[in-house]
Amino acid sequence: MNKLLGVMVLLAGAVGCGDNLSPDSAFEQEVGADNCDPTVTTSSSGTNVSISIVDGFNAWRSGNTPDVSLSGNSTTCTGVTQFTVTAGGNFNGNPGNQQCSTDYDGSADFSAAANHWHNLIQCDGSTVVVGCQGDASYTAILFVDGSGPNDFSTTVSGTVGAVQDPDEVATGCGECPIGQCVSACQASCPQGDTDCGQCCECWCKEEGRMAGNDACHPQDLCYSGSEGHAVCLQGELPPPPQAP
Repeated sequence: MNKLLGVMVLLAGAVGCGDNLSPDSAFEQEVGADNCDPTVTTSSSGTNVSISIVDGFNAWRSGNTPDVSLSGNSTTCTGVTQFTVTAGGNFNGNPGNQQCSTDYDGSADFSAAANHWHNLIQCDGSTVVVGCQGDASYTAILFVDGSGPNDFSTTVSGTVGAVQDPDEVATGCGECPIGQCVSACQASCPQGDTDCGQCCECWCKEEGRMAGNDACHPQDLCYSGSEGHAVCLQGELPPPPQAP
């Protein structure tokens, strides 16, 4: 009887200890950024944007690496451009901070958010820049996709440099394609104005020459005022004919 009473007292004592146990601290640490105060910074060099998250998350200390992406808009020379890019980098544990023990260092390629430009090599060998060489500004949502509820997002902004695309070389440099230009010019000449119609070829060739096509050479007749042909060019490109 005394032995049975002793067992009952022991069990009662065990239950009492259980009531005084603190909650599972490991479970409490499995949280997202709501219980943390992460510091997120970005910096750019060209189109490469570096990302740093300090004291962000403890939920991935076991090795489950989350994905980092940025989605937003950039203001370019041609207007607003939408983009979504992924970031590559490393999550590092910080054992000195048990609650928010994960830092991240990575980077992303923001070429999709940047201005683009290229060199156009003209028929005369000269180079013209096509596009915009200025920086573009962006605003994006940085999203860390973790397991379960352990996600985190914040807004980041900055600027990115322009992207130089491959050079473009002008084609048809051995020809002076003015047929469409002449037809449009003659169609716009006032009715009965024969001088205008005769000058269309001169005007169109001069336009091609000024655009860098050395194959376009207005003939001497365009300048000479020979019989049967008005003087069309006087050293400068004349205004286009006005429709009636």
